[in-house]
Amino acid sequence: MLLLHGLLASSDSFGRAFDAPAANGCTVAVPDLLGFGRSRSPGETAFTIERHLETLDEVAERLGLLDGPLVVAGHSLGGVLAIEWAARHAGAVERVVTWGAPLHPDRRDAVAAIAGLGLMERLFALDTRSAEAACRLVCRYRRTARLVAVLASPQLPVAVSRRAVDHTWPAYQGAMEEIVLSASWPDAVRRLDDHGVRTVLVRGEADRIVDGAVYAGLAEEHDALHVLVRPGAGHLLPLTDAPWAAGLLDPSAAGSRP
Repeated sequence: MLLLHGLLASSDSFGRAFDAPAANGCTVAVPDLLGFGRSRSPGETAFTIERHLETLDEVAERLGLLDGPLVVAGHSLGGVLAIEWAARHAGAVERVVTWGAPLHPDRRDAVAAIAGLGLMERLFALDTRSAEAACRLVCRYRRTARLVAVLASPQLPVAVSRRAVDHTWPAYQGAMEEIVLSASWPDAVRRLDDHGVRTVLVRGEADRIVDGAVYAGLAEEHDALHVLVRPGAGHLLPLTDAPWAAGLLDPSAAGSRP
């Protein structure tokens, strides 16, 4: 099992609820994505989607993840990466699960979706100069930024909030441009469907990052793809609804059936 976290996050996003498969003998890999969390690389400048996928290939090879049926799952940005990476190894993948993956048909729609979230999102996700200035300020005063992150998000586990600032500007910019805004995922979805890999797109009912119409269209177009909506939930399903979200990783779990 391979679990991939979202943007401005780390492997700490997956808590105790996601440990159950390991207790039953399953190998569970929960890496910090390239440039984030414990994988923060101050000297690294190349954060293309291909570099991310190659790094995940290295993780899979070292841990022998491709030796048996594999479940690949990801939250938000990690969900897009999960789809892209699983498509490279569709013959070994049994199931793909994403929570709140920002699947937008093109860059224009992705930009519009982020801009619609509010002023802060427009400034720090889309205005490159504002985002870069803020990111470099965090890098310079990272200890203070960790404290501010904890105070600003009291509803989140402390470890999750602290890791939210453990990245560099090239890592953030590369992830945003290459994964969130590039809209390169449709071919990967088709490859998964061609191989009959069951893909479950999960979104919270109140998640404003996800385009529900895009999800519905994909479910109509692809036989192996299904959509689940969590009533009342927002974007942070692996944190706010952890037991339920983790239960979807088990193909035999009743709650995983749309």
